[in-house]
Amino acid sequence: MANKDKKPNDRKLKEVIKLLSEHNLIEIDIKEGKDRIRVKRNIKKNFTTKKAGIVTKNTQHKEKEEKYKEVKSPLVGTVYCAPFPGAIPFVEEGGFVKKGQTVAIVEAMKLFNEIKSEFEGKIAKVLIKEGQSVEVDQTLFLIE
Repeated sequence: MANKDKKPNDRKLKEVIKLLSEHNLIEIDIKEGKDRIRVKRNIKKNFTTKKAGIVTKNTQHKEKEEKYKEVKSPLVGTVYCAPFPGAIPFVEEGGFVKKGQTVAIVEAMKLFNEIKSEFEGKIAKVLIKEGQSVEVDQTLFLIE
């Protein structure tokens, strides 16, 4: 009887994810015959270091937290700053944004997801470029 399910089974996928974690790998790509498993771990830019039992955050990030509110990507995908190519961007540096206003679109698996601001204020910094790949929790905009 032929195997109808050509995808790797859950057990195998869990083993690959465990390997990724145990060996502190960022990405793993395994090919077995016609099957291929590729897993990439999300690396946050907010690195934490431990020194003598004390946890300290990156100083630059701490200053950014105090001065700005961050609009982050809730998912992995490709970011678009305007509703369609050639259109005016949703927001620009120096512009004002309202709470709930669309600030970007992230395309993930052929679905377009509107990213809305959770804050009201002035766009202090746009940290992304049109068509750039973004990760989960990656900061897209800083709002004053």
